[in-house]
Amino acid sequence: MKCFHHSSYFGNAAIAFAGGIRIENGIVTGISNNSGHYKPTLVSLKLALLALRHHGIDLTKVEVNLTEGGGSNFIGWGHEVVVSSEELMSEVEK
Repeated sequence: MKCFHHSSYFGNAAIAFAGGIRIENGIVTGISNNSGHYKPTLVSLKLALLALRHHGIDLTKVEVNLTEGGGSNFIGWGHEVVVSSEELMSEVEK
């Protein structure tokens, strides 16, 4: 499996999401906020799901895992976890 490291690609510039996306046979099947030095939040994960949905990805088959406190937990399927952009903005403002 080939790995792509975003920090080298973006030259350490600001990014909207950090973590991993699993792709099998050209289909997105999983996403996680698990990242080495960045500490992406659930809001960041939801933002990534919104972006995937915007680009036509079927979120019903995307397994979502949230890493917090050293552990990773399945929190639902993409279509269950994603929210509308309006709901996401209200979460950001909290």
